[in-house]
Amino acid sequence: MADAAILPLPAMPETRVRDLIATAGELIRVLGEETAALAGFRLGRVGEFAEAKRRLADSYATLVRGMRKEPETLAAAGAAVRDELRATLQRFDEVAQLNERALAAARAANERVLKTVVEAAEAKRPTTGAYSRAGTVTRPSQLATGALSLTVDRRL
Repeated sequence: MADAAILPLPAMPETRVRDLIATAGELIRVLGEETAALAGFRLGRVGEFAEAKRRLADSYATLVRGMRKEPETLAAAGAAVRDELRATLQRFDEVAQLNERALAAARAANERVLKTVVEAAEAKRPTTGAYSRAGTVTRPSQLATGALSLTVDRRL
């Protein structure tokens, strides 16, 4: 027979629900910071949030799956804790939607800038000459001076 002192105790229902509340709260904070960085056109900071978002999203998904598998856990938690969870998840949904819109707007802005740069580069690119009847190459009247150098940072 196993010694009861060394067996792990099952997590109390309120503890498991509070873990979900804390994880969602941390996701809210990270998404809020990322949204603020996007709104402030500090696109270089977006990469800072990727690992934290991935880690927190994984934890969140694991906790939600656990709650779905054992609905009695949520039912056993006190009404105040369930109300706190409901409010936190509603706030999470709001912040996630704001973040999604900010990411989509930043992505669209980056695509427009890139398209404008490409169009400008193509307009400056000299066309190749054409052969004349005499077999010589006729040069276009407007040649771009110098080489075009372009660097694109595809992070977002």
